Amino acid sequence: MLTEQNKRQLEILKEEAQKRIARDYSSFYTDAFVMVDPKLTRLVIDDISYRAQSPTQVQEYIEFLLVACKGKAQCFDAAKLTQALASKVDRLLTTLNRRRTAVIFPGNGSQVLKDLLPDELLEDTTLVNATTQRIINPQTRAVESVTILDALQVRQKLLKARPETVLVLDDVIATGFTLTALRKTLDQRNAEWFAASLMSLSPLQRRGKVKNALSGVEGYNVIISPLVYQGISGTPSLNSLSTLVSESEKGNIVRSRYLQAYVADTEIFTESVQKIRNNLL
Repeated sequence: MLTEQNKRQLEILKEEAQKRIARDYSSFYTDAFVMVDPKLTRLVIDDISYRAQSPTQVQEYIEFLLVACKGKAQCFDAAKLTQALASKVDRLLTTLNRRRTAVIFPGNGSQVLKDLLPDELLEDTTLVNATTQRIINPQTRAVESVTILDALQVRQKLLKARPETVLVLDDVIATGFTLTALRKTLDQRNAEWFAASLMSLSPLQRRGKVKNALSGVEGYNVIISPLVYQGISGTPSLNSLSTLVSESEKGNIVRSRYLQAYVADTEIFTESVQKIRNNLL
């Protein structure tokens, strides 16, 4: 539990971080900034309620799931974040030649954007899916790099489109490795690169950040993210609910680690996961 003094200190740190971002990353655009103590608070994206048979009921199960965990969880609605992102992307696209703009959706994380962004927003652009794979350090469990698995097919589609602009749409920008891998692997001659995401780790804290990259990632003219998060010391834990309840291999691994690190009541957590699964369309 944060004391009043802790809260004031947190607000001071938050204000200082926002000023530094505005000063050092003038091409990084955001609406809201969240600063947390990673020892006390976890961040979660609710990217499943919009797929629920009964959204109200599934939100109740989500509450049980989070209450079964240690400490505090801040949960953000992917649907609301997508609405905020859509308005910003719409303004960006009005300044671009849509017919010469390629929009890349990397990996499984971008599925929520495919589902929730209005179809008319990306009319006349070339839509491209890219399959990505994270390379994990077995000792630290940290992401070391990202590989584009279907790079040849994606390059062929981009060559056919001959884009003047490439826009990458993803759910979260954390390390920036996915953006860097896409830019280096799929480089299009003279094309300008942009990126947008629902949430982004603060460029002040992002590993591999480049000081001269005003957007926070080298090679990108602009990065847009409605919500930016930062830890007062260390990187805050951020998980999507779709991964935590998934029955995939990745979901099982992430959930197992989450159980060990954050869960206080395993029985309630596990039961909530199953009820959420049963409620999804």
